[in-house]
Amino acid sequence: MMARLAYVDLSAANHELRDLAERVAAERGGRLINQYRMLLHSPPIASAWLQFASAVRFQTTLDPASSELAICCVTRLAGAEYPSRAHSRLALRHGVSQDQLGAISDWRLSSLFTRQQRAILSYAEALTLGAPVDADVFPE
Repeated sequence: MMARLAYVDLSAANHELRDLAERVAAERGGRLINQYRMLLHSPPIASAWLQFASAVRFQTTLDPASSELAICCVTRLAGAEYPSRAHSRLALRHGVSQDQLGAISDWRLSSLFTRQQRAILSYAEALTLGAPVDADVFPE
């Protein structure tokens, strides 16, 4: 799918916007991905999103594979194709198998997930769908 708005043209951007773009790229492995190129139309939102996304991805107690598994579950439930593709690649890099990614939608019926992964998927699903988290899932 093509972007509906033009991405920010950093060659015509002011110093403050270029600095923010450099900060984003530095925190994202040296690349300024399209999501941020679009968010830079509103620097306060781009900055806040970077802070939020960095906390979700890098400042939790979950290992990277578990974190990416949860994110992949949420993006699929939300029907968010762009982040689903991006985080599927990251999940594979962190050790989630292609078979597991393919089974996320039917994780309850799959034997591919560990007990901890099942708890993570259950928790992510409940939070995304607005359902209560079962008392037996939370301690996991």
